[in-house]
Amino acid sequence: MEYIITNGKISICLDEKGRPVTCGKKEAHSFNKEKAENILNNLPSVLKNFHFKIRCVSPGGSKKDTKNECNNHKADDCKGEKTVLYGEDYEPSKEVVKWMELSKSCDVLFSEARKRRSELHRKLSNVDKELSNAMHEIELEKWKSGSDGYKEYKKVKEVLQKRRKIKDELLVVQSVITNTKGSINLKNIEKTFEMLSTRHFTMRIIEEDNPFDGIED
Repeated sequence: MEYIITNGKISICLDEKGRPVTCGKKEAHSFNKEKAENILNNLPSVLKNFHFKIRCVSPGGSKKDTKNECNNHKADDCKGEKTVLYGEDYEPSKEVVKWMELSKSCDVLFSEARKRRSELHRKLSNVDKELSNAMHEIELEKWKSGSDGYKEYKKVKEVLQKRRKIKDELLVVQSVITNTKGSINLKNIEKTFEMLSTRHFTMRIIEEDNPFDGIED
């Protein structure tokens, strides 16, 4: 049995280096179940946001979904009724998929920055406590030898260097958060993406000319 990896809109194929990339339904690669599950479980974090699943490849036939309102009626019965045309077998272009992936990447960047900021605040708090302890030891303990004094100096210097590294990273992370102006609204972007595959057109009713129009009694 063969399987493909898809979310119903876009699918997965492997590039020349064997890396999973997005593609249209027709370009999707098929795999045995074990390999498909392995690829799915090890997708890059950006692609995991697309909610892919493995799907068994149909043994034959096409899934042509006809939604013409007049399909099950005689032509005469449909006169005067509006016919709705639906796009079939839509496949997003590489450019559209690229923008979806970029939007996912931006959202991941913002989420990672906020998560890291919380971690850095926690680390900075611990380092400040460590520095406070060291300074109070120097203040309150009796004077020791020059050798012990050097050890205390070295300890404080190491704590200060560690504190500086944390503050430097925190400065950059905060800049990332501030300049992204908040999280990207991925739900709206995904709705736009999904709308592309469900677009339809309602046929306009053309009224026939009446040959007697304009003739006065």
